[in-house]
Amino acid sequence: MKIETTKHGSGKHAYTSISWDSVDKKVEIEFSVLARCCYSKKMNKVFASLYQERQVYLYDHDGNLYTKLPIPIKNGYQYMGLNANEKSSTGIALLYAPIKSQYGNEWGEYEQYELLQSEDSLGRFIDIYR
Repeated sequence: MKIETTKHGSGKHAYTSISWDSVDKKVEIEFSVLARCCYSKKMNKVFASLYQERQVYLYDHDGNLYTKLPIPIKNGYQYMGLNANEKSSTGIALLYAPIKSQYGNEWGEYEQYELLQSEDSLGRFIDIYR
């Protein structure tokens, strides 16, 4: 599925709209903040990460809100976004960058962690994001 993402405005007034083609209509969703989106083939859902709200929204193919998950805090790391990843049970990985010297590898590469549909939505380490 191809998701179109459009950023509107700038600075603290920036917001995002996303759209995609459903079976019989074009779905359009507008967020009041910046959002990053990707599609999970495994779940047939659109995932929208709203960092300012510390939430990940899941939408079905027709644009109905399925659920919201918290963006987990990972000690020593900063959340950087979502990535489609078939190694995750949901088909989506959370990206984190080490922000403290004793975390991550010597190159400070982004790390991918499984996104789960549970109270603690941060799952196992999947891989380095390259």
